[in-house]
Amino acid sequence: MADIKSTIDIVMERTKNLTMTEEEKDALRQKEWTGKVRGWVRKFLDGQIDAAELKTDLEAEEKAPPALKNILKTELITHLQLGGDNRRIFHALEEALDISKDPFIKMIQSFQSNMDEHKARHLEHLRTVLMKRGIHGSSVIPNLAHDKGWIAYEQQSKTDFNRALTSLTDN
Repeated sequence: MADIKSTIDIVMERTKNLTMTEEEKDALRQKEWTGKVRGWVRKFLDGQIDAAELKTDLEAEEKAPPALKNILKTELITHLQLGGDNRRIFHALEEALDISKDPFIKMIQSFQSNMDEHKARHLEHLRTVLMKRGIHGSSVIPNLAHDKGWIAYEQQSKTDFNRALTSLTDN
């Protein structure tokens, strides 16, 4: 009677002569470290650990690649938001990585200022359009949330903001 092989036996038999290249191994290690750091950041953002514990976790990794700090920096920066409360992330950047929050604050303020200026101009434009259509008065308030032009501008601004943040992570 023939042996019945498990799925794992079949897979192991078919892959016994396969090897990974160094690039594949590095990519796998990078993916593993990124996953680990994402877990740390998630715990940090959820309030399960503080910035000091984040730094301790980072320093405790003896076999970590030199790029581990960059992975953490990138993960933290991706959670920065325009108009959001970014204090915890700034604190983590300073406490765990010794990175100044100033360039990030300046960038956020610059983008937010541009958004506010454009918002005011766009609201005025919408009021003018409504007035030309005979809709005017003190109770008329244009709704930006339903204006396709504003929605497109806001999405493009957020894309530009994220691209600018990415350029800061590369430094």
